[in-house]
Amino acid sequence: DYICPSRDWLSPLNKWLGNESVGIVGGAVINLRRRKIDPDFNLNILPYLADVLTKATGFIFLDTKHGPRYVEYTTPLMAIKMRLIRKGLKYDPEYAGTGYREESDLQEQVRGLGYKIIFEPKFYVYHLNLEEGGNRAINDIAKRLYWKTRNNTYFMLKHRKPIYKLILSNMTIVVYALLHGIKAFVLASRGLRDAFMIKHSRSQEI
Repeated sequence: DYICPSRDWLSPLNKWLGNESVGIVGGAVINLRRRKIDPDFNLNILPYLADVLTKATGFIFLDTKHGPRYVEYTTPLMAIKMRLIRKGLKYDPEYAGTGYREESDLQEQVRGLGYKIIFEPKFYVYHLNLEEGGNRAINDIAKRLYWKTRNNTYFMLKHRKPIYKLILSNMTIVVYALLHGIKAFVLASRGLRDAFMIKHSRSQEI
């Protein structure tokens, strides 16, 4: 459900993909409408505010306005160097459900290989923001929040992030869940538990 804005929409990539230190160029996803359930949220108020909050809390706040700038994580609109894919870069199927955090995991792999990620706002697409299909196959807000805590916790444990980031990022999701009622809170809490169970079962296999 993406629309390319022009024939030369990929031209802003040339400069950055020619830079040996850059592995991913992320672009802006311009939503043509706001979703009714679990809408996307961008923090475009001040330059670097989203980056500072992401680094401080572990929860991903995206700024899709300011740049170009180097970032820790970027949007799902990504241009990746082919050489990185040949090195074994791939999506982890454990990020089930809505797929929340699967792009974060891929970007973590890229930075682990020693490459940088840059956000280039001139590289962009229009997003129709359909209410069904893709990660919108799950439209129940409580179930979506289950997958947010479950996948977020799995990501934090897999990449051995500091405990404070595990806590703060999940607190952000759980508070959001509370705003949507008891069912959402219960399922969000269950997602947290299930991620720890996955981690425990994997450690038993080693």
